[in-house]
Amino acid sequence: MMKRISVLAALLSMALQQTWAASVSAQPVQVTVGDDLYLIDPATLAVRVQVKQAQSPASAAAFAAEDVKSVVFVEGDPRHWRIALEDNAFDVKVAVDHGALTFAISADKPKTHINWPVSAAREVSAYGLPLGEGFYIPADDAAWADWLQEKYDESALTELLSMPFWTEVRSGGEGKAGYSLTWTLENPFNTAMTFDRDEAALRLGVSHEFSPLMQDRPYLVRVQTGAATPVAGALTYRELLERQGLLTLDDKIAHNPNVAKLAGAPHIYLWSSGLIKPEDIKSWRPFVREFAAKYQTSGHLAQKLWALFDKEARKMFTQAFKEAQGDAGFVSNYSRDAIVRAVNDALIKAIDAPAQHPLPGGHDPAMEVLRGDAMRTAMQQAFGAMMTQPESWGGGFSTDTIAALRKAGLTSAWLGANDWLDALWHPQSVKEAKAAGYLVGVYDSYGSIHAPDEPRTWLTAQVGRENWEKAPYRREDGSIVSGFSSVGAYANPLAIKEYAEQRMTAVTREARLNSLFLDVDATGMIYEDYTEGRKTSDAQDVAARTQRLNFPREELALVTGSEGGSALFANAIEFAHGMTITPFSWTDPDTGKNRQSTYYRGNYWPPEAPSLFFATKPIKPALRNIYYNPAYRLPLYQLALHESVVATLHWEYPSLKFKETRVDVGLLQLLYMIPPMYHLNAANLKRDLPVIAAYDKVFRPWHEKLYRTRMTGFEFLSLDRLLQSTRFADGTTITANFSSQERKTGQSAIPAQTVAIVSPDGARSLIPLREMLQ
Repeated sequence: MMKRISVLAALLSMALQQTWAASVSAQPVQVTVGDDLYLIDPATLAVRVQVKQAQSPASAAAFAAEDVKSVVFVEGDPRHWRIALEDNAFDVKVAVDHGALTFAISADKPKTHINWPVSAAREVSAYGLPLGEGFYIPADDAAWADWLQEKYDESALTELLSMPFWTEVRSGGEGKAGYSLTWTLENPFNTAMTFDRDEAALRLGVSHEFSPLMQDRPYLVRVQTGAATPVAGALTYRELLERQGLLTLDDKIAHNPNVAKLAGAPHIYLWSSGLIKPEDIKSWRPFVREFAAKYQTSGHLAQKLWALFDKEARKMFTQAFKEAQGDAGFVSNYSRDAIVRAVNDALIKAIDAPAQHPLPGGHDPAMEVLRGDAMRTAMQQAFGAMMTQPESWGGGFSTDTIAALRKAGLTSAWLGANDWLDALWHPQSVKEAKAAGYLVGVYDSYGSIHAPDEPRTWLTAQVGRENWEKAPYRREDGSIVSGFSSVGAYANPLAIKEYAEQRMTAVTREARLNSLFLDVDATGMIYEDYTEGRKTSDAQDVAARTQRLNFPREELALVTGSEGGSALFANAIEFAHGMTITPFSWTDPDTGKNRQSTYYRGNYWPPEAPSLFFATKPIKPALRNIYYNPAYRLPLYQLALHESVVATLHWEYPSLKFKETRVDVGLLQLLYMIPPMYHLNAANLKRDLPVIAAYDKVFRPWHEKLYRTRMTGFEFLSLDRLLQSTRFADGTTITANFSSQERKTGQSAIPAQTVAIVSPDGARSLIPLREMLQ
């Protein structure tokens, strides 16, 4: 009898579960959030939203109804249920939090994927997407839809987006006001963005994997309605960051007063090829003649250098020997550049210094300071009569450059040496830059690491044999994650923590710096590591990178920046390079690889002025339309983080890189109140410094006032979206006219390619940029 009752109970339970799965679409979970109503299909997770009595789809389903075996509410809780599939089950909890509907989803089995949420594309008129700073993307824009599908589909969300949300602008239906719907991922790890189409409409979605390294952490998703603006998500995300303890620049300045030196400061990378520049040899014919006379004299510096020259360098010197002969002798500019390059390269090998505090990877910053002194002494003893004073030697990173910047009127600047050896070898330049009130830093990186014998290596990637062997991330199959440009490997920050801290300390203290730039760490490019003994989840990787970024801030009192500036790391950096314009050369072979193309961006030669950074190039119209067209730009990052992180362009795409975009970039920098990015060396000061100084005069005073002030609003003021306005918490309003025609706002006219700034007291300033930057 008991057996029969048990069987009947089981059959009844199965029938009830099947009934749930079959009929659940008629019995949605209803959750009221403010004035809105959300209706969730508990079996498929399809979501509908009712705003002002108009109901529409919010997200497509995560599961097909026919695949769902049962839905069981946990302990009768209408907001907590389990979805059973054939071979897996999901736990779902919904709640209301600060005006948002939240989902917490867990999977019973690891390595499970869920493709959810997915936008209801036909309901969307435009998206606000924080791809870098932010973009406005019309849902029916075919060019954008094609680009996103082709270039970005299935990209890791943390690497693709600067902030983990997107906003959908929707119409409210016939006779109804429009609204926005924003989806935010609170823990966006192990998640990829997806882009496809629903007929002609662009559809956004995410694919989340439940990692075995994060089984205890549910997938957390928020959805929230707001005003019908593409920037609504940035404003609500800012509120979320504040609840999580966002640090402002005021907080960071209280911790380190030097952070205030970012006010009004352009960001300038200074380039050199070693100890001297051509201008440091004041008498070229006597120098070449002296070299020719002594390069075979045993013990003379010329002989030591000659022995280290390669075939090409000797050929160049031999040609210069001939040029310099006779009363009409000369040394061409081409020969001067090549000679200085050869001398700089050979000096490092010819002049040694005693080891001081060697580090793995062949680094000894204290020794390099001594080597710099020894190289100066050797050059002065051998060729002193033909050279300028040694304190002024150096290329971009020289006292001459600092003096030029001061003379041009730059009272603030962030100066970065592309190679820390320049800072170690030119201590007087560092001293004078700091005396001028500038921040002085160097580029460092612990992202890619190389084997000691890697022929394609670079300075920062050398970390020693032991670190090379132990530090790479490893996938589940044991293979390593290849490094930048497929050279070497990317390194787990946990594995080289002690080494990185030692090297950062040694470089910055010996060079007497007050700033540091760490490449890669704040890009959002994060990895799992399955190495036995140190398995690392995405979340743990973020924590380790945050700890590394905090080390120079907390322990070395350095104003610290990094690449990108992902919101995941906002509290750990003061500035970011690569937010406003993100790298895009990889998307187009003619731009990134084809050296015969008109649009080729350049390379890393010559070392003192790589064409990648110094050559002015045209940009392909398609790339300009996607990445620079102001009609598609949104200040999403600034609305969320303006007075927390000073963000600017990527160093590969500085403010003056493309002639066609200079004016638009200059307008955007003023509209968003973000500093410009430049590259300088001794040779291009005359070309670029007048433009830099002219822009500094109009930009710096306003940035000094507003860099610590929250941006509170943004609007398109014209149908073509070329008239745009930002608002700040102190009442300042900035309006930029990107068009080639005069535009009106209210009773006021704004000339073409001009910015109008209205101060809190009502005073109005016009800043025209066409003539300055074209």
